[in-house]
Amino acid sequence: NYEYFERYMDISRVLYWAEGDEVELRLRDGCEFVFGGDAVDKGTGDVRFVNHMLQLKAQYPDRVHLIMGNRDCNKLRLHTELSDAGMAAAAEDDTFPYWLDAKDR
Repeated sequence: NYEYFERYMDISRVLYWAEGDEVELRLRDGCEFVFGGDAVDKGTGDVRFVNHMLQLKAQYPDRVHLIMGNRDCNKLRLHTELSDAGMAAAAEDDTFPYWLDAKDR
């Protein structure tokens, strides 16, 4: 959740906001930043947080390390599964949705 990230920023010795605004993150000289994943599904501000992480990685590619968690990986499937082709394939697959008993599909 974004409030958690804001609290982290208040105490961080590694990251800081450029010129005091909350638009662009900066990484202190001599530091590296590792984010351990699961950036989404933890409350409000998911997109804003991911945008900050991507901007930070683009600005410091050798010093920022983003690890994908299971929640992040699951979101990668959505584009394919919710596409017209994905939905058509699911409609023709008698094992889908696989989390339901066969009698309930």
